[in-house]
Amino acid sequence: SKGKAEAYGWLQDRYGIPATRTIAVGDHVNDKTMLAGAGLAVSPENVAPEVRPLADLVIGHHRQEGFAAWIEAGAPTDVGAGS
Repeated sequence: SKGKAEAYGWLQDRYGIPATRTIAVGDHVNDKTMLAGAGLAVSPENVAPEVRPLADLVIGHHRQEGFAAWIEAGAPTDVGAGS
């Protein structure tokens, strides 16, 4: 089982959207497969150290509502970089 990443197959089959055209947001070890398969992998500042290398983009900390602030800013792709 690919866990959360199984949604990529469903998106492809149902809507013709390849994983490379998706955005995934995650911060924990159980998000690794999902982040690795996404076209854009987004993680908050408090991302688990072993997950951070998978992040294409690092946004604000979840305690400061980093995801909401990122969306409200128009989801810019130049906020921060992964390791």
